[in-house]
Amino acid sequence: MIGAAGVASGVWIASSARKHELRLSKERHQHERAAAQEQWIRDRRADAYVELLEMAEVVGMWIVLVHPMIGPRPDPPPLPSFEAQQRVFARVMAFGSRDAKVKADQWRLLVARATRVAESISHNDDGNARETLEDLRQQERAARQEMGKTVAIDLQDNGQARIG
Repeated sequence: MIGAAGVASGVWIASSARKHELRLSKERHQHERAAAQEQWIRDRRADAYVELLEMAEVVGMWIVLVHPMIGPRPDPPPLPSFEAQQRVFARVMAFGSRDAKVKADQWRLLVARATRVAESISHNDDGNARETLEDLRQQERAARQEMGKTVAIDLQDNGQARIG
């Protein structure tokens, strides 16, 4: 009888230990999956941000060089296509933090205004429009710098800034 109790006790202890091992294994697997998913999101966010900043530099250079106030400048680089811009902004909207989305949208609105003003200068060389464009150049540069700072903070944040 004592032997049977010892065997039953041993089976119960072994069973409990196995259940504990399975629970720990399941928790470890869930943690690894969550960490892998967070890394996947961080990688997509970083890629989207780099594409955004690359595009912003090209667009910013275009705004600086188009219709200069004083003297000739080199021809501006071509603007990224509408499709390329949409793809970049879609990725930022999908993976960016709330703050980065706000800064990107603010920058995008300034670029749209500057582009419209530059087009109006092309059609009708108006001195007031050139002054407006010069003001928008300053605003665009400041907005681009703010967007860059926000992106840098998000990337240094190690994924703590949640997708917004």
